[in-house]
Amino acid sequence: MKEYEVKTIKEIFDRIREINSNNDFWFRGQNNVSYRLSSSSYRHVYLIADQFGRPFKPTEVHSFNTHGGHVFIPSDIYYSLYIKKLQQHKINEKKRDRLANLTIAQHYGLPTPLLDWSTDATVGLYFALDGRSTKDDCALFLLNPKLMNDYFLIQQTVFSQAAVSRSLDANQKTWGPIAFTAEKLSKRICRQSGNFTLQGLNIWPIDFYQKTDSFLIKITIPSNVANQLDNYLKVIGISKDSIYVEADEREKVCNEVRKESKKRLKQELKKLKQDWLNVPEKERNKIIPPSYLY
Repeated sequence: MKEYEVKTIKEIFDRIREINSNNDFWFRGQNNVSYRLSSSSYRHVYLIADQFGRPFKPTEVHSFNTHGGHVFIPSDIYYSLYIKKLQQHKINEKKRDRLANLTIAQHYGLPTPLLDWSTDATVGLYFALDGRSTKDDCALFLLNPKLMNDYFLIQQTVFSQAAVSRSLDANQKTWGPIAFTAEKLSKRICRQSGNFTLQGLNIWPIDFYQKTDSFLIKITIPSNVANQLDNYLKVIGISKDSIYVEADEREKVCNEVRKESKKRLKQELKKLKQDWLNVPEKERNKIIPPSYLY
C-alpha cells in the first residue's frame, strides 16, 4: 500500500487529482488513522479450531498470520436478527437476495461483511471526519477496484452486484475480498455514490496484504488539517443532513440488532466452548492455539 501524509487541505485535493486522473479510484474515509480496512462483522471474530479442525476454547482474534485456523464470524447472527426485526417493525421490503439486503442495511449501521466505498471524494472525506476526536489523525483510502479484483481473482474487472449475488447463491465464495458496483436500492446509496467490497473467507483486512501498491493508497490527514477540513466541508455544503439524506426506520432496526446480538453472540460462544470442553482433557491439553491467526 502506498502511503502519503498531507500538510494542507490543498494538498489533499492535489493528491486526489494526481491519483485519480482517470476516474478509476473509489474513496473511503476512516476517522482514526490506525483503523484497518476490515468490514464491521469481521472486527470481532473468534478462533475456534486449528487448521486440522481440532476445537479450541473460543478466543478473540487480535492479530493475523498464515496458520490457517478456523474462526467464528458472527455475520449470520446480525443478518438473521435484521430480517426478523424488519418483520416485527412491519417494514415491507421487496423480495431481495441476501447481498441486496446487506448493501441496504450497511448504510443504516448493521454489521456486515461489506465495506462501503464512494466514487465521490468529498463523501470519503466526510466519513474520515465523522465521529472523529479532534485530537486524532484520520485517513482517506483510495482503491482501484479493477486492479484489486485482478490481484485477488486474476480478473481485471469490476463485478456487478448481480454477478456477485449469483456466485454467492451458488456457494462460490472467494478467498480474498471482491469489489463490486452497488445497485442503487436506497437514497443513501445514491447520495453517497456507494459501491462495496465484500470480505472473503480470509479474515485479513485489505490493508494487511502485501504488495498492494498498484491498487491501494492511504492518505493520512493530521488532526490540525482535519480540523480545518471539517470547516471547509461545511462551507461547501457537505454535512450529516446532506450525506444521510433522511431518517429511516431501518436505523432503529439496526440499533436494536446491535444490542440484541450481544446476547446471541454469548450464547453461540458458550456452545462453541462446550464443543471444546467435550474434547477429552488429555487430548485438549495437547492442542495449543497459535498466538496469531490469519
